[in-house]
Amino acid sequence: MGHLPRRPRRPPAARVFIIGFVKGGTAKSTSAFFIALYWALLGYKVLAIDADPKSQMLRQWAKKARERGYTMPFKVEVLDVDLRDHVKEALEDYDVVVVDTGGGDPALLHDGATIADVVLMPFAPSEGEVWRIPGTWTTVATGAEQNPNGVVAAFFMVRADHRTRLPRKWREEVENDKDENGDPKYPLLQAEINQGVFYIEAIGHVPAEVGDYDDLMKEVIEELKAA
Repeated sequence: MGHLPRRPRRPPAARVFIIGFVKGGTAKSTSAFFIALYWALLGYKVLAIDADPKSQMLRQWAKKARERGYTMPFKVEVLDVDLRDHVKEALEDYDVVVVDTGGGDPALLHDGATIADVVLMPFAPSEGEVWRIPGTWTTVATGAEQNPNGVVAAFFMVRADHRTRLPRKWREEVENDKDENGDPKYPLLQAEINQGVFYIEAIGHVPAEVGDYDDLMKEVIEELKAA
């Protein structure tokens, strides 16, 4: 990988990104990796925290990439203390902190929401994952109530294969679930992470670009401006 750009003088749009969903296998680690890479490629000093107690996919990804000769553009640490303490300490040294909370412990996602600037919740267009959206949202919302700074929180779709009707079907399902005021219950970003070989082959490597995560982060930044 080539040289990273000079560290920007302007602070990032947000500093703490929590990536979570109360189910395994929803591309949380892949999303955390590419979101960390997005900010690193802009020149920011980035820490990715692997808080998934089961898979530790981020740690394994970084280890394999280094074995293949890549220079990691951001640091990866495994959570070994209280998440809130780990993030607070990290913010003394890093511009951006990205946390993969995994899917096995909702308490980690809850705790992340108490300190996050942004909580992003990836899900694939399938019934089994859409079923988990309400529980995931409740976990984040209860944590966000304890966040004194406010949180931008949203779902986004991964593995969107538009050769099938599934992405459109399940997007409509989520968007049409309204509250008593007629507003969508669950915020869903328009940007999608398409199903593609790029993301599969990226594991254990450090790509030079972030694919669809570029559009995702640009939409998140616009949401932050509007908040």
